[in-house]
Amino acid sequence: MPPASGLQASGPRLALRTDAGVSIGAGHAMRCLALAEAFAERGGRSTFIVAEGASWVSSRSAAAHDCCALACEPGSTLDAQNSAREALARGASWIVVDGYRFGARYEAELRDLGLSVLAIDDHAQAGAHGADVLLDQNLGAKREAYASTPAHTRFLLGSEYVMLRKELRLLAHQGHPTPERAQHVLVTMGAADEPNLTARVLAAMTSAFGAAATPRTIAVCGPLNPHRADLEQLVRSMGSRVELKVDAANMAELLTWADVAVAAGGSTCWELCLFGVPQLVLPWAANQQPIARALAARGAAIDLGPADVCQEGAIAGALRALVADQERRSQMAAAARATIDGRGVERVLDALGFGASPCAPRRG
Repeated sequence: MPPASGLQASGPRLALRTDAGVSIGAGHAMRCLALAEAFAERGGRSTFIVAEGASWVSSRSAAAHDCCALACEPGSTLDAQNSAREALARGASWIVVDGYRFGARYEAELRDLGLSVLAIDDHAQAGAHGADVLLDQNLGAKREAYASTPAHTRFLLGSEYVMLRKELRLLAHQGHPTPERAQHVLVTMGAADEPNLTARVLAAMTSAFGAAATPRTIAVCGPLNPHRADLEQLVRSMGSRVELKVDAANMAELLTWADVAVAAGGSTCWELCLFGVPQLVLPWAANQQPIARALAARGAAIDLGPADVCQEGAIAGALRALVADQERRSQMAAAARATIDGRGVERVLDALGFGASPCAPRRG
């Protein structure tokens, strides 16, 4: 498949096939954005190929990226053919696929069309793979979960490969003194929060402390959240100690500010670990539950259990106890910082053959 004329640019190129939306959230796209951002630091240029959420991904793309919208069924043969055409037209030899709708057949089609493939998965949610390199950045990730993967595949497994945005990597602190009582609580339930866990946690805050004694609280309303109007009304009713931040552009500052966080179990958990923030994790998606359990096992988080069975009273009790327990928060902060060092994205680029001085990548 020859590249279209006029699209290639000098320097190494990388293609990233991912999607974002209310039902799938933005975690897949955000870690691809982190990879593209780090690739740009090494002199490369990235193309995002998106079938769902193209306008949102495009709005996040910097000058070193471009975004191509697909009009086809995600994960289909036509998707693979169109993605390969766009990648090759821009001179990319590697394509990153991040999403549970892409599996072994899709990856094999990309390889047959001449691309090397990095597949990103979480505890084998996408099933079998056929990629050149397979990345699972989760604690406890094991090759055994990918038993049907072909012999040619190389593995990048574990939290040492967690990919985080430059904003966070540059501003992550080494920790501040743990206050006797937590003064600041951050509620962050991801870009979409389809089940509106934010409202449930805010209600638990009132139950736990009452309006007058509630710690200063910032709730982050993600850019894909369909409940924004309801949350704005709820926060107005809670008084001046609770604030809603819509599509926050200063997450690093919020992570530095927080003494405690309540999160859903997605990629924000890794960001909280990098900043040493003790967290209560309320997972609602199946792929979030192993993250919550693994972080709890390391002492970096408290796993509240699946959101569909965790009651408001349990959230309130856990919040009240953690806010008051200085020793436990200090221990959790240390365990969190020991989990993530912020260099995962560098290790991924190194594994693809893109060194600090960009060079032509090797086929995996």
